[in-house]
Amino acid sequence: MPVGTFLGELGGRRTAFGAMAMVCGPVAVAPAVLLPPLPEAAAVRLNGVPAVLRGAPVRTGPVLVALLGTGYFAARGRREGNAHAGAEARCGPGGRGRGVEEPGAADPAAGA
Repeated sequence: MPVGTFLGELGGRRTAFGAMAMVCGPVAVAPAVLLPPLPEAAAVRLNGVPAVLRGAPVRTGPVLVALLGTGYFAARGRREGNAHAGAEARCGPGGRGRGVEEPGAADPAAGA
């Protein structure tokens, strides 16, 4: 990040993106060139998928992802819910009123 920020400040965002592309391109190709090929295993047929899904590691991954995602969005919703309640107190129902009014400002809805 600091190098990208430096390049962005020095030459603009296009220079930073170009430099990143010049670095990431070879890094993306390197594993295909440098790593040895893996031996081929027997192909899993469609009727063999249930047997693969019975393995504990295969079941554990999606369960952990679901729990982490649920926890993240539950915490995020709670934070935003608190912020929304504050917005309602300042701006009216839904938090989308006229905004925070100046002290002593006339209320157009009151028929002034």
